[in-house]
Amino acid sequence: MSDNTVTTDTDSTGKEYHQVVAKRRERTTALLIVAPVIVLSVMLFSGIFSRINKSNELKKVHEEVLMEVPTFTAVVAKPAANTSVLLLPGNIQPIQTSAIYARAAGYLKEQKVDIGDTVKKGQVLAIIETPELDQQVEQAQAEVRNAQAALSTALADRQQFESQLMTARATIKQWRTNLSFSTVQYNRYQKLSADGAVSFEARDQTLKSVESDKANLEASEQSEKAALSQVVAADSKVASAVHNIASSKSNLKRIEALRGFQKIIAPFDGVITNRLVDAGALIQTGSSNSNTQLLAMARTDMLRIYIDVPQSVFKSVHLGDAAEILVPEMKGKIFHGQVTNISGSINSDSRTNQTEIKIPNKDHMLTPGAYAQVRFTFGRMKAPLLLPGNAVVSKNDGLYVAVAQNGHVHYKKIEIERDFGNKAEIADGVSDGDVCLIDPPDGLLEGDKVEATIVDRDNAGPSNHPAHAK
Repeated sequence: MSDNTVTTDTDSTGKEYHQVVAKRRERTTALLIVAPVIVLSVMLFSGIFSRINKSNELKKVHEEVLMEVPTFTAVVAKPAANTSVLLLPGNIQPIQTSAIYARAAGYLKEQKVDIGDTVKKGQVLAIIETPELDQQVEQAQAEVRNAQAALSTALADRQQFESQLMTARATIKQWRTNLSFSTVQYNRYQKLSADGAVSFEARDQTLKSVESDKANLEASEQSEKAALSQVVAADSKVASAVHNIASSKSNLKRIEALRGFQKIIAPFDGVITNRLVDAGALIQTGSSNSNTQLLAMARTDMLRIYIDVPQSVFKSVHLGDAAEILVPEMKGKIFHGQVTNISGSINSDSRTNQTEIKIPNKDHMLTPGAYAQVRFTFGRMKAPLLLPGNAVVSKNDGLYVAVAQNGHVHYKKIEIERDFGNKAEIADGVSDGDVCLIDPPDGLLEGDKVEATIVDRDNAGPSNHPAHAK
C-alpha cells in the first residue's frame, strides 16, 4: 500500500507542476501577444499626436507667411545721359609698312641698322657686294666705247663719200658746160661747112667733141649716183652707230642702276621692325619667291586703327568724326584720332561696317600692334530710361520689368534699345519714375503684394563695355 501511495503523490505533484508550467506559458504567450499591440498603439497614438501638432504649426506658419508682405530691393527708372557712348576694340597699325628686299644679287657686306632703329628717308640701311654687276658695268662701258668708235668711223666714211659726191657733181657741171660749148660750135661749123666757109673735117671734129662731152657727162652722172649711194649707206651706218650707242648707254645705265641697289635705301621715315639676314649672307634676286627680304620697317609718326562698327549704330559714325583712343596700359591717357575712311558696305557675316581712324603719333607714344579701344560720344535728342541689367525679367513672350505700384507688383513688357550687360537702356514700356524690382523671383506673380526698398544706384551712364554695344 505504501508503495502505491507514494506513487500517487508523485503523479499528483507532477500534474500540478505541469499545470503550473502550462499556466505560466499561457500568461507568457498572452503577454507576448498583448505587449506589441500595446507598443504599436502607443507609437501610433504618439505619431498621430505629433503629426497633428506639426500640421497645426504648418497652418500657423502658412497663415503668418500669407500675412507677411515680401520686401525687395528696387531702383527708380531714370533717364540715361544725354550723350551716347560707343566703345569698340581695335588694333593699332602703322600708316605705312614696307618689306625691304634686295634688288641686286650678291653678298651682304654691311648691315647698318637693327631692330628698333629710327631711320630717315634716303638713309642707307645695308650694303651689298656685287662683283658680277661690277663686271657687267665694265663690259657695258666697253660696248659704249665700241659703239662710239663705230660712229666715228661711219661719220668719217660718210664725209669721204660726201666729198666724192661733191666732186662728181662739180665734174658733171663742168662737162655740161663743155657739152654746151661743143654743141654750139658744132652747129656753127655745120652751117659754115654748108656755105663752104670751113671744111667738113673741121665740122666733124666739132661733132667728135660733142660726142666726147656727152660721154664724159654720162660718166660723171654715174659717178654722182655711186657717190650718192655711198653717202646714203654711210648715213645708214651712222644711224646704226647712233642707235648702238643709245642702246649700249641704256644697257650701261640699267646695269649701273642695278649696281646702285648695292645700297639699300629707306623709302620713308620710319622704324626698323624686323631684320632677317646678317652680314655675309647670300642675297638672291629673281622671281618673287626667290627674292631675299632684308628688313621690315614701318612709318609710326601717323598710325591707324580699324574698328568694326555694329550695324545698329553705324549711321552715327561719319567721316571727320572725332574719336578717343584708350590704351589699357596708359590709364587716364586719351589719344585723339579722326575717322578718315568708312567701308561702303556691311559685312554680311558680322553685320559690322569697317571704319578707319588715323591717329597722329609725332611723340611715338603709341606702338603699332597694340590693343586699344576707340570711344565715340554722340549727342541724342531724347535719352532712354536706364535700369540695372538684373531688373530685366525674361519670359517666354519677351522681356519684362517688375514694377511696384500701390503695394502690388505689375509686370510691364519692355523693349531694350541697348544692352550693356550690367545696365540696359529701355526704349519703351517703362515710365520715368517707375519703381522697378531688382532680381524678382520666378514665383512672384502679377498682383502679389510687395514692399520695395529703393536703393541709390548709379543710373547716370552705361558701362560701355564693347561686347555689349548694340
